[in-house]
Amino acid sequence: MKKARISLALLLLVVLSPVVSFAQANYTEEGVYRVTLLDIKPGKGPDFWKDLRQNVKPVYDEYKKQGIIKDYKIQLKMSTDNPADWDIAIMLQYKNMAALDGLTARTDPITGKLYGSAEASQVAATKRSEYATIVAQYLTREITLNDSELAQKPPSR
Repeated sequence: MKKARISLALLLLVVLSPVVSFAQANYTEEGVYRVTLLDIKPGKGPDFWKDLRQNVKPVYDEYKKQGIIKDYKIQLKMSTDNPADWDIAIMLQYKNMAALDGLTARTDPITGKLYGSAEASQVAATKRSEYATIVAQYLTREITLNDSELAQKPPSR
């Protein structure tokens, strides 16, 4: 039974490895982004922007200075698809997936220091929910398309 499992595992490895190499032939993996989409509540725009400038930006700037994030971007959506649509996208760029390991242990001391305490940070986060609603959060990976001919050919089996 054990030999059958090992044989099956090897067979799967041989069959699936061309598929993985085909995907890697098409693109090169780059950084990872944590994207948060926010809907600013009616009449709360001035409060939202003030909080972002005074509280959030200094935290992200320090994360970048400490090498926790590579960069951050704030994007304004220029069109609306429906009434519950998002207005602002905040994107934190990390070097790779491994940069997310132990993230809280590295960010909490910085956030606590900039806010004065962990409690003050939590109060600010709670207050922030009065200004905007989180529509969605997700991780994305930036990729660069490869130009090689290998990328255009499916794997042979």
